[in-house]
Amino acid sequence: MRVNSITKEATESRIRSSARELFSQHGFESSTTRDVARAAGIGVGTLFNYFATKEILGIALISDSLAIAEQQFLERRRGDESLEEDLFAFIQSGLRRLEEHRPYAAEVLEMTLNPLSRRGRCREADELRDRHWEVVADLMQRHGSAHPPASAQMHLYWSLYLGIIGCWSRDTSEHGSETLALVDQAMRLFAAAVSQSRQLGEVSI
Repeated sequence: MRVNSITKEATESRIRSSARELFSQHGFESSTTRDVARAAGIGVGTLFNYFATKEILGIALISDSLAIAEQQFLERRRGDESLEEDLFAFIQSGLRRLEEHRPYAAEVLEMTLNPLSRRGRCREADELRDRHWEVVADLMQRHGSAHPPASAQMHLYWSLYLGIIGCWSRDTSEHGSETLALVDQAMRLFAAAVSQSRQLGEVSI
């Protein structure tokens, strides 16, 4: 049993490593599951035992990096930041970790984050989006918002975040300065909208 578990972990690690290298070198669309299986030294059927589709494999690679980014953000957080500072740092941490996936991240994220995609079509994509929303909702609660946040607020945030991802995917400025400027402006706008909404709610009461 122990050897079995170790073998499975080693196989999955080879699959992830091979996929990351192939996607980076040849692009997500041009790399096939057969290519990944061959590079990992396994059969295609074995690959599907670990990842049912190429899309799920791509999402898994990005989810791993974003999970690390989240942990790094939480560890660095002082606790006295404003809402816009917290959100800026959270998004920046994610973008920094996504750099290793830049050659193919846009293709995977387009499928994963598309607001027109129906929930339930891809559990892994739903989980990635839900985890991001949970962190944002928790940060908003820390700064005095209701939990869960109003639906309109989260849709506003998501629209801004998707714009940031789109900018990042095409940003050729030094150190991603254009994207960081957009993150700063977008999160200031969002924090101001949340504050105004809170004030209007207090007045109405």
